[in-house]
Amino acid sequence: MENVIKDSRTLASAPEVARKDLVIGTLANLVIGTVAGLAAVFLPRMMLLLSVDTELAPDRYITMFQPDFITLGVAFAVTVGVVCAIVEFGPLQEPKAIFMTALGIPALLSGVLNTASATNNLQKAEQQKVAVLRGVSEESGIAHEQVRTWEVVGTPPAGPAPGKPSSALDSRFALVTPAFAESFGVAQSARFDPGIQIQRPSYVLALGRANSEAEAERLARALQKDVPTAQVVRTDQGFFVVDSVTPRSEADALLRAIQLKSKKNLNPSLLQVPK
Repeated sequence: MENVIKDSRTLASAPEVARKDLVIGTLANLVIGTVAGLAAVFLPRMMLLLSVDTELAPDRYITMFQPDFITLGVAFAVTVGVVCAIVEFGPLQEPKAIFMTALGIPALLSGVLNTASATNNLQKAEQQKVAVLRGVSEESGIAHEQVRTWEVVGTPPAGPAPGKPSSALDSRFALVTPAFAESFGVAQSARFDPGIQIQRPSYVLALGRANSEAEAERLARALQKDVPTAQVVRTDQGFFVVDSVTPRSEADALLRAIQLKSKKNLNPSLLQVPK
């Protein structure tokens, strides 16, 4: 008789145990899904803190976790947790399986959003940089030109041979083997970088223009008094005398043009060359 009473009590309490397990399992699924959503949103930006270079600035200009992003990230993670609790409704299952299931789609979405946001901010920064450079160029009276073909004419200007010591005496008595910087024009092995690349145009300074090669050579010899590296190039726009055949960035070329204009009384222009 006692066994019958115990069995009836067990059967009566079985629905309560099942409901308790169901509630615990649902809450656990909610928590696991929320943690997976938080990991998908915040881990990529935490990794950025380990990969970005130190900024050469008085303050840190890049903020990874602004308040709006934190609020949106938490809301996104809670939403993922709710969806996970609905999809995995029932008693508690293996947490590993639930976590991996909840991590898949949120990780993909947050990765796409982070990449799109970073690309958009990078594009804005580049646009602001170009606007500043063009503003400085206009204020300085330095024009921009562009050519589609590029061919160096003649031999490089005479000068000390790169990569050699100034004298044999210095070489014999040097305590340290001299090292010489490589020219920017020498092709170097490209460093593997799978990140988002910025393809900036390259420039040289056009010091003068000529109608013929002979006229350009005479102009180059005259300009080599102030700019020893001046050289003639043939383009689709005619013959130019440039300050160097080594292309450089727009900022460096603009700074060099301002220096030549203020110190040498020249009137250079920025000549964009093909890549």
